[in-house]
Amino acid sequence: MTQIRRVREVADYQRNADDFYIEPAWCTERLLAACLFAGPIWDPCCGTGTIPKMIAARGMPDNAAGGSDLVYRGYGEGGRDFLTDPGPYYNLIFNPPFALAERFIQHALDVASCRVAVLVRIAFLVSQGRRARPDDY
Repeated sequence: MTQIRRVREVADYQRNADDFYIEPAWCTERLLAACLFAGPIWDPCCGTGTIPKMIAARGMPDNAAGGSDLVYRGYGEGGRDFLTDPGPYYNLIFNPPFALAERFIQHALDVASCRVAVLVRIAFLVSQGRRARPDDY
């Protein structure tokens, strides 16, 4: 019998500083079309404001939207570390830095009183660390 040797390919590229990647606007559009959010919405890693701007563009009067980020990138309040922010928040929608996504989600579940929606790459769900442990959420 012939053994098949598996080779793991590694994508070697320079990551953006602070894991800053902007989500496409259509992600937020699809989320808002699929889920009803009542009350204010906050994006704790708003970057350039894609998520709050999409909420405003949809004319959702019951959903005042705003945001903050650790680094000011032209929208919202800069210099605010969500992981040390005690809240409280009503709804949270965000695209966290990939390396900190799990910590962001756990903290969001602690400080939000209504809904938490997180935009992450599918790779987040299938990472070996999360696959190996029971469902904590």
